[in-house]
Amino acid sequence: MDRFWSKVDKTDGCWNWLAAKFHHGYGCFGVKQTNGKYKICYAHRVSYELKNGPIPDGMNVLHSCDNRACVNPAHLSVGTQAENVADAARKGRMKSAPMYGEKNPGAKLTEEEVKKIRAIGKSKSQAAIARDFGVTQTLIGHVLRRSIWRHVP
Repeated sequence: MDRFWSKVDKTDGCWNWLAAKFHHGYGCFGVKQTNGKYKICYAHRVSYELKNGPIPDGMNVLHSCDNRACVNPAHLSVGTQAENVADAARKGRMKSAPMYGEKNPGAKLTEEEVKKIRAIGKSKSQAAIARDFGVTQTLIGHVLRRSIWRHVP
């Protein structure tokens, strides 16, 4: 497949894709189908298939080098989505998980305070509860409607 490899900068390490790329940095390549039409595919998947044959259904092609533009078959392996996510987390490439409740550094209340606020509920006005806890009435409204602190009973 000379047309494919002519679009690759082969070096000692990563073989970078020089042609078109998807917006997230992975190379894209048009593969001619049996009906004569072209299907746009990920370049790293095409590279893997040229070297190793078909990719099993539902499997991903993972980069050991973490370079989205790399199509070096030596840097590519087949793996599940769970393996891909675990690899990204292990290498620190994942966005951090959202911090809910007291884990959020911007939290104004503790879990115990939220429980107390919900116990008070409708026996006091939101404004009065807010004054008691030193927060805004808007925050109390969110707590009582469970639009925040959902995990607290």
